[in-house]
Amino acid sequence: MNGGQASILGAVRVNMHFTRDQLLLLFAAANLGFLSLDVAIAHSVNGFVPVYEWIPVFLPPVGAITAGWLGLSRQPSAGLKVAHVLTMLASLLVGLLGLAFHLKAMIAPGGAISWNWIVFSAPVIAPLSFAGVGLVGLFGIVDESPQNPGVLSLMNAVTVKAPLSKTQHLLLFVGLGFAGAAATSFLDHAQYGYRVYEWIPIILGIFATIVVLGRAFVRHSSRVDDLIYLWTMIAAILVGVLGFAFHLSHDLADSGALSLERMRAFAPIFAPFLFSDLGILGLLVVVETSEDPPEVPAIH
Repeated sequence: MNGGQASILGAVRVNMHFTRDQLLLLFAAANLGFLSLDVAIAHSVNGFVPVYEWIPVFLPPVGAITAGWLGLSRQPSAGLKVAHVLTMLASLLVGLLGLAFHLKAMIAPGGAISWNWIVFSAPVIAPLSFAGVGLVGLFGIVDESPQNPGVLSLMNAVTVKAPLSKTQHLLLFVGLGFAGAAATSFLDHAQYGYRVYEWIPIILGIFATIVVLGRAFVRHSSRVDDLIYLWTMIAAILVGVLGFAFHLSHDLADSGALSLERMRAFAPIFAPFLFSDLGILGLLVVVETSEDPPEVPAIH
């Protein structure tokens, strides 16, 4: 971790002692630790019944350890990398299985599907956060050939020639994340009707999806494109912080005290931070450090 300089689209330059991959690993570590807490609060509604609802509580800390350790290591061992790959794949699997369980929960007794049941059931897209973080953590140790963008190698054991470069893959993850955040916000805010300001995260999520996916597939970006991308990510961070403040004030209403029960039954206090999280990831994805090779799109 030698000293160097990091640049975000040439607009922001800071002294940096980490490469982009290390930053992605540390991002994954922090998110897995946070997901464990968030799911513990959500699943406590049912008293963790059935028992497998404990899995997304106890698994993330393991991945947080491997990702954090790798992010801070100068010469990580092969054993640590293998353990990390296994935990990231497990996180991906938990996300997909959680999606299946939450989809099942959307079906009302008798097999009927109604809008009210969908809106008030378990948040269907939420488990995919595990899959997204798992993919980011996995790509944090994926190497790419500087001469051949899209040639991706995992621990020199698996090499593939992908149609997209590593950065384009990461942008794809961020774009899909914003789409999921917009959909989740739309469903959550439908529970008690939409106040005018509650459309802000929905509209921003859709706009950010277009901006990020557009960047993922465009051949060349202009300076205007860079600035739009940069300010969209900053806006997402701010919307997440403001959303947290609104949710916190809603949970404190009437009693003036924050309780676990109100956090579960009223506005989910941590949910808006998904926008901040994606905004930060969107900035990390386009970071270039002195130790990173220049990005060249794989699509021609």
